[in-house]
Amino acid sequence: MFWDHLEQANERLRRTVVCYGGSPYLIEELSQPEDEVRGHCYAPHERGAGRLEAISLEDPLWEDFRKLPSLGLVNTLNGVYFLARLPRRGMRHGLSNENTIVSKFDPNRKAISRVDLSLSQFFMYHSLFWDMACKNDYPSFEECLENIVVGGAVAFSRKHFLCRREKSVFELYREESQIGLVVRNQPILYSNKRFFREELEQVHGLRNIQEE
Repeated sequence: MFWDHLEQANERLRRTVVCYGGSPYLIEELSQPEDEVRGHCYAPHERGAGRLEAISLEDPLWEDFRKLPSLGLVNTLNGVYFLARLPRRGMRHGLSNENTIVSKFDPNRKAISRVDLSLSQFFMYHSLFWDMACKNDYPSFEECLENIVVGGAVAFSRKHFLCRREKSVFELYREESQIGLVVRNQPILYSNKRFFREELEQVHGLRNIQEE
């Protein structure tokens, strides 16, 4: 086992979200029937979270707990959420309610604001969508332009999302800041955000980006 004894493993992992096979899993608690330590975990599921299952901590898919689930923007059925790590030290090895905050984009305020939702609650409601984000499964920039309804928002990466204001006008965001517009499919960066041009061109293939 990665930790010396069951008590220490519980201190580090209980009620935290860690990676198992590249997907986020919520460890409810650990137990040790006989000689094997097991994590009693919730797996990602289309209805929120799957049933509780016991997995040996010796299973190689834990990858010695070296990886944690990706944070950033997550598309869900009721909007775009933003998961971020707090600059806080603690005993927990995984992501927890104490070291990770959940925020959501509010189209009316044009801002990402903290919501009354803990990380474990977010997992129980939106685990499948978080799993998709961990696997970098986002719609393309072009798909967002085509499918977002007026007043709606959709992320096309862990860092970027679009909000449709009018039929042919979108706001372009990078994490918590608006960095430009998209007008008639033309990306336009604000002049003080021009340094994001290279990232949008190289990572997302945007071309002919203008500046305002």
